[in-house]
Amino acid sequence: MEYKSFHEDIKKYQLTEEVDLERADSKEFAIYCTTYRNESLNFGKSWDKRCDEIGNFNNCFWINKDNRRIGGVRMEPNYIESLFLQPPFTDTYEMLKILKKLLAYWSDRNKDIYTVGVTASEVECYKRIGFFEKLSLRYMIRPTEEFYLNWEENFNISSVAKEKALEISRLFYEAYSDGIDDYAKQTVEEHLPQVEAFLNKELNSTLKNASVLVYDKNNNELIGVCFISLWDEWPEISNLVVKPSYRGTGLAENMIKRALSILKDEYPVLRLNVLVGNPAESLYNKLGFFTCGECSYLFMPVCYW
Repeated sequence: MEYKSFHEDIKKYQLTEEVDLERADSKEFAIYCTTYRNESLNFGKSWDKRCDEIGNFNNCFWINKDNRRIGGVRMEPNYIESLFLQPPFTDTYEMLKILKKLLAYWSDRNKDIYTVGVTASEVECYKRIGFFEKLSLRYMIRPTEEFYLNWEENFNISSVAKEKALEISRLFYEAYSDGIDDYAKQTVEEHLPQVEAFLNKELNSTLKNASVLVYDKNNNELIGVCFISLWDEWPEISNLVVKPSYRGTGLAENMIKRALSILKDEYPVLRLNVLVGNPAESLYNKLGFFTCGECSYLFMPVCYW
């Protein structure tokens, strides 16, 4: 099969004698993708909001077999996501094998091919065609609830503030440096824009109050940070960090309980996502967070094309 190079003006790509990709209207694609993909992983976006989000995507394609639509995918050089098939067509692995050939033809051989948002049921199919798992996130949720908090006497609680950005970034650097995700590779300077972005968000007073900085009274050192933000109308823990030498003191547990208590009167739930394998998972389970989904980020090295 002779493939066509990727270009946004090309409307159709032949994959096999029976199967082709046809460029789709993103709004219509969004309806099908939202219907056929199980992406309510974190009790998040409503169906309408998910449609609106996907409707802004570029390079959406229908998958046709013998001139009949059987699914869809979002695909461009070095990138694939949001593959779905319509019953009775359900063989994700066989379809990925077909798509891989065109994707490899399109892609820059100096870069890996990657995919995001792969559900647990799809991971093995991607691995079988040459993808490797970079990381997996577990989505968790629990109802808000008022707790009695017992802070140690030498802890001092403070509100988050823009002028604390550099101090917070230094703690992020120290706390994340022993991790296994991309945060572990970041410098203080690389953490700083992300911290500033959070501090500059326009959040209501409840969300601002639910976020917290914790200091050691003895040396006035910042030892804990909990950022609570809003995603799709419900709060989530954006960041939860504790200075390594203070881990095991109950600091993280109290910061979460404090957030759950403050949020209770205005929001029904609190959500978070955690890297699969992170020791913090045991704390979240202890506090009653329920695992509601999992998704993975994968990549395919050039040698596996």
